[in-house]
Order: sequence, then structure tokens, then C-alpha cells
Amino acid sequence: MDSWDEEVRRFMLEEEEDDDELFLVLVPALQLAIYDEKEPEHTSILTGPKYVKEGIFKHLLQTVHRRYK
Repeated sequence: MDSWDEEVRRFMLEEEEDDDELFLVLVPALQLAIYDEKEPEHTSILTGPKYVKEGIFKHLLQTVHRRYK
């Protein structure tokens, strides 16, 4: 029969191996999630005053549409 120290050492080695296997699965998955190519949230090519004018116009159209539904 193994001593208590040997049993603890064997248990810790087994746990370490399990952690290594989990690490090999998690790291690639996390890398895909982090470095996945992001799509732009705003697709307007307008900038400056044209962008503001477009935003105000869209807002006014939505307001009028809701009011006269």
C-alpha cells in the first residue's frame, strides 16, 4: 500500500493532467472568440455634417411615421 504522500502526489498529477487537457480545449476556443473578425456596427459611409443630417432626417421620419400610424 502506498503512503499518504504518494497517494496525494498521484492525485495531484492526475488533476494536473486533467487541467492540461482542458487547457488544450479552452485556449483555441477563447482565441477564436477574441480574435474573430468583427463586423462594423455602423455601416454609414457619411461623416461630419452629412452624417448628422442623415441621422436627424431618419429620426424625423420615424417620429412622423409613429404619429400618423
